[in-house]
Amino acid sequence: MQRAEAALSCSLGVRVHLARVTEPLSPSVLSPGEAVQCCARRPGQPRRDWLLGRAALRAVIGDGDDTSDLSFPSPTLSLTHAGGIAVAVRTDEVVGGIGVDFEPRRPGTDPRIARFFLNETERAAATGPAALLRLWTIKEALYKATPDNGSYVLADLELADPCEAHGDAVGRRGETLRYAAIDALGGHLAVAVCGGA
Repeated sequence: MQRAEAALSCSLGVRVHLARVTEPLSPSVLSPGEAVQCCARRPGQPRRDWLLGRAALRAVIGDGDDTSDLSFPSPTLSLTHAGGIAVAVRTDEVVGGIGVDFEPRRPGTDPRIARFFLNETERAAATGPAALLRLWTIKEALYKATPDNGSYVLADLELADPCEAHGDAVGRRGETLRYAAIDALGGHLAVAVCGGA
């Protein structure tokens, strides 16, 4: 992950720290607050995904640290999980927000979904399943990096140049964001930071 950290940090202009995990946190090591949150999740995959995410968060902030008081979006932390992998990102620099998304490569991504999260210019850059998936991860990371994103949809975030793997974006309230996406972990990984409105 060190190479990914270096590449993403360079493109973003902000130092980021990444943690990737493939094994969920053991329920036996949860703090009391985490145990309550864990029990609130449905048994099976939802609970396993939550424990996987907690393992990634603990890995990026410090093993053994209680994560029960964390909330998202956050100016310092973000989390994603897909395909049995969880990735957490942290920055110690002052930014308005940080976001991460990971999606494993998969065949058969339906290009018709692009109209739900890309504008016309962005759709023109989605020249195949790999490009579409890359743009999806970028938009998800931007969304997570946007403070007070509750009323947003992915289409509210506009990329300056959707053909580029890193660059600038703007939110509908004028938020300025920067993103970087790389091929990693058998898929696409994107990190975004918000500079403010």
